[in-house]
Amino acid sequence: ALTLGQDPGWLVLTVSPPGSPWSRQRYLLPWREDPVPQSEWKKIPLPDGSGGAPPWRASPAGTFFYLFEGSKLTAVHFDPQKASFSEPREVKFLPGSAVTLKPDDVWTVRGPGLVFSRQEYSSSVWLMKLPR
Repeated sequence: ALTLGQDPGWLVLTVSPPGSPWSRQRYLLPWREDPVPQSEWKKIPLPDGSGGAPPWRASPAGTFFYLFEGSKLTAVHFDPQKASFSEPREVKFLPGSAVTLKPDDVWTVRGPGLVFSRQEYSSSVWLMKLPR
């Protein structure tokens, strides 16, 4: 289990049913010493994706989850006081930004911002004269 951002009051729990390692459900649980009844688990209402890694990212410094809905980057807020999730809202980039994030980019959330990289491929040919 991981904590939700910097809030140690909530843990992210991933559950895989026996015999289905790729079928996962993720929940937020309030932290306390005694076991938390399953009725208090809050299912994270975001898609799980395939291959184990969810298609969304959780903010390490807060209570936001980010994911793509089509080509739009959206954010979902978790309110720890109410134990509820907001509806997804589109993330707007600053006007005039030269770069925008696309669904197939490699990206993560770090600190107060998004970090992403684009892959570029280049090829080179090296010729060597081998000794006889």
